[in-house]
Amino acid sequence: MTEICVDLSERKAAEEALRESEDKYRTILDNIESAYLEVDLAGNFLFFNDSLCRIVGYSRDELLGMNYRELADENSAENIRGVFNEIYENDNPGIGVDWQIIRKDGAKREIEASIFVMKNAQGQVTGFRGIGQDVTETRRATEDLRKRTHELGERVKELNCLYGISHLIEQPDTSSEEILQGTVDLIPPSW
Repeated sequence: MTEICVDLSERKAAEEALRESEDKYRTILDNIESAYLEVDLAGNFLFFNDSLCRIVGYSRDELLGMNYRELADENSAENIRGVFNEIYENDNPGIGVDWQIIRKDGAKREIEASIFVMKNAQGQVTGFRGIGQDVTETRRATEDLRKRTHELGERVKELNCLYGISHLIEQPDTSSEEILQGTVDLIPPSW
């Protein structure tokens, strides 16, 4: 009888520890800004957090069981399938995987994710899990900054040309021919 009580106590303690652990990780997943997802080998969503729902614009009920291909155009879906196959075959995580999705409202978003295989107790791959961020706005801002930096560089070249021409004109005893030749020499680099 004592053994039964000890076994039950140990079992209850183990169950409590498991419940606490599950609560801890569920709280973490529910409160991070990053999207967390798990898909089976066919690419159907099995588990995910609310951040993924916000990014893709679907409710939990709509997303559960949906295939990732339904969130992408044909080209993006094929690229993602290739990444999943490579991760499956090599058992190496895919870090910094780019994924373009199409939200429920039709808007396109850029996702950067890290994808890992999921294995069962026997070590067999059963699917994939991943964590990702919507990087659409960051990439747009980076591209805008790149364009503005280039445009600023062009304006600097133009200003340097104008400064050079004004410097030529201000020089005493400079002939018109020298000013024209100097201007001709200054213009090409400003293009």
